[in-house]
Parts: sequence; structure tokens; C-alpha cells
Amino acid sequence: MRFKMIRRFSKASIKSKLITLVLVIIMPVILLLSYTFSEYRKVEVTQAQENTKRLVTQATENYNRTIKCTKQMLQLLALNPQVLNIDWSNELYRSLLAEHPEYSIIGMLDVKGNLICSAPQSTEPLNFFARPAFQRALQTGRFSIGEYYVGPITGQTVITFCYPVMDHNGKVNGVLFTGLKLSYLTDIAWQYKLPEGSSLTLCDGKGKILARFPDNDRWTGRTVPEALRDAVVKGNVKSIQALGVDGTERIYSFTPLSSFPNNDRALYIYSGIPKHVVYTTSNGILQKNITVIIIVTLASVALILISGTLHLLRPLNNLVKVTKELSSANLNVRTNLPYDGEIGLLAKSFDEMIISLEKYAKKLENAERKYKSLVEQLPVVVYLSQLPDQKPIYINPYLHKVLGFFAEEWLGKPKIWMEYIFIEDKERVEEEFRNSVANKTDFVSEYRMVHRNGQVVWVQEHAELLFDEEGKSYAIQGIMQDITERKRYENELIKLDRLNLIGEMAAGISHEVRNPMTTIRGFLQMLREKESRYKSYYDLMIEELDRANLIITEFLSIGRSKPTGLEVQNLNHIISSLIPLIKADAANQDKNLQIDISEIPDILLNENEIRQLILNLCRNGLEAMQQSGGYLTIRTYRDPNHLVLVVQDQGEGIKPEYLEKLGTPFFTTKDYGTGLGLGICYSIAARHNATISIDTGPKGTTFYVKFECSSC
Repeated sequence: MRFKMIRRFSKASIKSKLITLVLVIIMPVILLLSYTFSEYRKVEVTQAQENTKRLVTQATENYNRTIKCTKQMLQLLALNPQVLNIDWSNELYRSLLAEHPEYSIIGMLDVKGNLICSAPQSTEPLNFFARPAFQRALQTGRFSIGEYYVGPITGQTVITFCYPVMDHNGKVNGVLFTGLKLSYLTDIAWQYKLPEGSSLTLCDGKGKILARFPDNDRWTGRTVPEALRDAVVKGNVKSIQALGVDGTERIYSFTPLSSFPNNDRALYIYSGIPKHVVYTTSNGILQKNITVIIIVTLASVALILISGTLHLLRPLNNLVKVTKELSSANLNVRTNLPYDGEIGLLAKSFDEMIISLEKYAKKLENAERKYKSLVEQLPVVVYLSQLPDQKPIYINPYLHKVLGFFAEEWLGKPKIWMEYIFIEDKERVEEEFRNSVANKTDFVSEYRMVHRNGQVVWVQEHAELLFDEEGKSYAIQGIMQDITERKRYENELIKLDRLNLIGEMAAGISHEVRNPMTTIRGFLQMLREKESRYKSYYDLMIEELDRANLIITEFLSIGRSKPTGLEVQNLNHIISSLIPLIKADAANQDKNLQIDISEIPDILLNENEIRQLILNLCRNGLEAMQQSGGYLTIRTYRDPNHLVLVVQDQGEGIKPEYLEKLGTPFFTTKDYGTGLGLGICYSIAARHNATISIDTGPKGTTFYVKFECSSC
């Protein structure tokens, strides 16, 4: 906790620190004031306790004195021989009540407890035989003090005193009694100059209020709060701070009043002074001292803030402003402060630092400009991405050349690379990248990505991880190179290798297979003439043999690696000779043919093979268009180094995963295809030193056959 406070103080503003220092300086004064105030309050509490104890003591002494006087009065009455004279006694009792208002009743009882006479007189017969005080007087022959009760004649709460009247033989002839008003015990409080709100209360063992000063009639019969009652009755302490019956918090002192405590009808007397009255003087002193401290504190804070603002905060704010300008790369700013004093030296250091930074920034800017120019002109994609979200921070413009996206479209987007990795390569690349990060090794991989136009692009990526001081990778930088052409050449070589292999196979098996097939075909033709009832079976077998022979022929065509029968011819003438045949095929399939040929030079061609190449490409294009009404376009043109044959359909395009397999013998997506048509086309193109490229999409596929042309 202490260290947290220190850290918070160190992070606070200078203004807050100055104010805190003022408060720290004044804190000892506040602590001294608090200590003095606490001690003064203790003295006030002690004085209040002494005052309440004094009042309780006075009430107790008054009670004891009253008992003594009552005993003497009853003793004198008992010695008077006329005391049993009813008429004389009534007059005497009335005069005694007039002289002693503390008594509520004075009278005589016979030995059976019956009331003989009293003042005031009772209109109904009364019997006191069961009263404890009466019984003790009869049994002991002495003065007896009873418990409190509500007098049946006066209706007041009183304590009964009894004294026996005996003859000269010691026989009890009657019992004198009197009732002391309990309110008399509390009314003496008015004789003392008590603080406002003070009280003197008489209660029994259950906490029932029997008499109270002031407002006796209002509170008599109520029960004191439990906490105060327990303290008064149990007597564990001599004083307590508690709430009174009127809800006022007071400092109380108390003591038992009757001679038989711990009884529900025992008497207890307690006095209390309001707490706020006790603290009146100390509260006044505290208020004055707090006012003085606040004034002094505010004045000190104002003085320090004004002085600090002029001589410290304003220069520092100027330095902070300069720092913010520096953070925004503004190196033309200066402090404009005088170079005197400690802050002046700091300002001078700032200005010198800015000048140095300005010189360094110019050098860095020139170097960065050269580096950026170099990077942006590189024929590869250069990038820098954050980890772990792989969010690109920088990408050079070559991204548009490779994938068709501008760098701004990718910056700041997490894992944008992964979104455009070809679906068949994504899982492998993600696994390779995770292993690279986990093992802290360079990431090297070749995989396919999807161009903005939907084409598949092969890329080669080489990246390295960047680590912080703790050895944790925080970024990755690398280059990405388009290797689509290289992959295409590799695939062409693979296809050519396969074609050569097939050619070798075809050359090896053609004679061994075709001769037996020719013999079988001849016998089938002969048997067909003799067994006419099986003619349909023989026809079917002969057709299948012819089909197998055609496949072998195509094998032989694929297998040829050297051009034969090349003559100088014009490609447009060959196309023109095939137009009727292609139109017929298109019409049968309810499709259209469009010819767009331009003037081209003659080149070396094998007419039969070129015819086969064109027919294969056109038939594939027509079959690719599932719906009727589509257009098949045949076009020729020349560029600086090539003569180009174009065959374009309006089909649904070729799936990306099939592109690399096109031209592979026996690979076909047709239900009844042999998978040799495009293989033958690739073989023919290779023998004519030409290349075949494909552009495909949802709106159709275009085949480009490029013949080398020296005269173009």
C-alpha cells in the first residue's frame, strides 16, 4: 500500500505535488490540534462525569436524609399517647402533610393491617397486611422501609415507611405509616444549575421510569433504552455514554437507591448531561482552529501556486509543449526561455537536443527515402506484420502486381494473408507458420494464393521473426515472390516427361498390340458375314476394337517428340478449312461459332496435327457450354514475338484444382472421355515449339496457343 502511494505521488502533476507538500507541512499542526482536541474532550467528559456523580450523590444523600427524618418523625408520633386517638391523629396528620410536601400520605394501621385513619382520608376501607414493610414492622418491632408502589389513595408512586406503636409491655397496638413521593427525589435537581438538557431519573430493576426531572409526567411509566438499563441495573460501570429515553445521547452516572438491589422493584437513580452540551466548549475551539488552519492552508496553497506557476509551472509547461511538438515530428520548435537558473539550463539542453535531432532527422529522412525507393521498386512483395494477429504494418506496392490488391487495402487487417491462401494449401501453410513461430525459425514455404480476379497464383515466401529484449517474437518481416511462371514451366516439363514416357510405352506396345487386334478384327468381320444372327454383337466388338486402335494411334501421336511434315503454311487457312465442320458440331449442340482472324504471317506447321489441335480445343469448348445459345470464338493475332491462336468459350470455367492437371494423359472430367485430347494438344504444341496458356473464370475459359514467330 505504501509503495502504491509513492508510485501515485511520483506520477502526479507538479501542481498536485506542491499542494501535497503544503498539506504535509500543515499535517503536524493538524495532528497537534487533533491531539489537543482529544485531550480537551477527555477533560470535558471527566468533568461531566463528576457533575453527574455529584448530582446522583446529592440525590442519594437527600434520600438517606429523608429516611432518617421520616424515622424520627414516626418514632415521635409513636411515643405520643394520643396517637391512637383518631380525631386527634387526623388533625395531626393533616398538619404534618402541610409541613412536609414530600409525603403523599400519613396514617395508622391496626395489627391486622386495616387503615384506621390517614391524611388524606380514604373513602374506602384499605388493608396493608400483605405489604412487606407492614410485616417487617410487626415482626421486628422496628422501623421498616418498603418497596415502591402506587398509592391507592393518592395515585402517586411512593415508598412506604412503617413504625410499630407499642404499649409499655412491648405489645404492638398499631403501625404508623407514611408514603414518600418518588418524584420528590428527582425534583431536587432544580436546586442545582444543571446544563441545558440534563436529567435526573429514578427507575426500577426492569428499567421502568418512576420519576424524572424534567418532564416527570411525560416520561413516568416509560422504559429506558436497553443499553442504559443494563448499565444501571447491573452496575458494571459507574458511568456510560448512551441514548436516553428521549433519544438524546448523554454522559450518565448512576447508583442503586434502595437497600435491596438486583430486584425488579429495587430503585436506581441516574443523572445525565447531553453529550453535545459537554463538548460545546471544545467544539467551539475546534471550529475556530479549523477555520484558522483552512485560511492559512488556502493562503499558503494560493501563494505557492501563484509563485510556482510563474517561476516553475509556466516554464515547465513550455517545455512540455515543446516535447509534444517533438513527438509530432516538429523539429522547428524552440523553448524560447532565458538560459538562467536550473530550468534555463534545462531549456538550453532542450534546444541543443532539438538542433541535433533536426540534423539527424534530415540524414535519416534521406536514408529512409533511398531505402523506401529501393524496397518499393523491388519485383517482390516486401512486408512487415505484427504478431500474434499477423496484422500488416507495411507492404510495398508490388502486392498489386502479384495479387491485384493495393497495399492500403491490406494494412491493419489481421490475418489478411490467410484469407487469400488457396483452400487446398491453407491448412499446410498455417501449420508451417505455427511451427516457425513456436521453434523461432525462419518461415519458408511455396503455396498458392487467389488473385483478386479469382486466378490462382503460386508464391514463394521467405520470412524471419523479430524478437524483443526478452526473446519474445513481436513481428515478422519477409518477401513474397510470384513463381507462377516457374511452376507452369515445371508442370510443362512434368507433362512432357509424362508424354515422353507414354510415347515410349506406345512405341513399345503398338506393334505387339495392334497386330493381334488386326487379326481379331479380320476374323470378326468374317464371322459376322457367316453368322448373321450375331451381327449386332460382332459390330459392337469391331467398334470397340476400332476404339482401342484409335487410342493406340493417339498414344503414338502423343509419344512423338520430333516434328514431322512441317511446311510453311498460314494458320488462318487451316482454320478456314475447318469452319464448316466446327459450325456443324456447334449447330448440333445449339451453339454459335464466331470467327475473328487477323492478318498473320506464314509459319512452319504440320497441317494434320494443327487441325487435330484446333478440333480438340473447339470440341472441348463446345462441351464446356452446358446451356444452348453460347458462343465459341476462334481468334488469331500476333504480338512482337508470337503468333497467337485463341479459342474462347462461354462455359462455367475450369475449377482451380483442375488447372494443374490439364493435359495429363487419362485425366478427364467427362463421363466418357479418354483424357487424351488435351494431352495430344500439349504434345502437338510442344512439337511446334509453342506454349499453351489458360485464362478461366465463371464467364468462360480461353486457351492461348503461342507459336514463336521470327517475322512477327
